[in-house]
Amino acid sequence: GNVQRWDSIALGESYCDYVNRMRDAFVVEDSERDPRVEGHSKRPVVHAYCGVPLMDMSGEVMGTLCHFDFEPVPLDEGALQW
Repeated sequence: GNVQRWDSIALGESYCDYVNRMRDAFVVEDSERDPRVEGHSKRPVVHAYCGVPLMDMSGEVMGTLCHFDFEPVPLDEGALQW
């Protein structure tokens, strides 16, 4: 397959920032149709995203576990619940 490596980016430049601020899962099935990511720098590139917060014992977000795709991807409710 065609694997690309991205350099590190600032949190505010990724959809992970939504997870961090909401402290909850954030799912984008099709960025071009999702008004929540309108104006976001990754909207034209990252068309699908699913991220959940990784929290420490005190409930603080210490990172995210996420998947993204360059094409729209319909929500898989079972995967999100897992």
